[in-house]
Amino acid sequence: MKEDIDLEKFGRRMPYTIPEGFFEQTEVRMKIAVADSGKRKIIAGNTSKHRKLIYKILAAMTAVALLMIIIRAFWPATENSGNGNEQVELAFNQLNEEESFKQVEKAFNQLSEEDQEFLMEIYENDFFLYQ
Repeated sequence: MKEDIDLEKFGRRMPYTIPEGFFEQTEVRMKIAVADSGKRKIIAGNTSKHRKLIYKILAAMTAVALLMIIIRAFWPATENSGNGNEQVELAFNQLNEEESFKQVEKAFNQLSEEDQEFLMEIYENDFFLYQ
């Protein structure tokens, strides 16, 4: 294989061309764009209709929220309506301490050895338990 390649036989032509006056037009376009950037852009369509639609949606949402507040304030409270904590307390009271400890121990024994070691490490380094 020949090491020396003669580049002269391929020629030196430029494959890309730029239209005449491109850079001058670019400068003018940039000045116009900068001058127009401070002006408010108008969205296609009637913006007053869009604004009215937004106001109607907000009014409907406000009416629904007020209706919910009024219903909640004047609805008679029933015996079963609570904040949910009472039901949680009942569930915990149904399990005595021995049964709950057995369930935790059973679940712990079903974990892999790595997971058990990880949980024990976290338990030993728990900031809230050992202050």
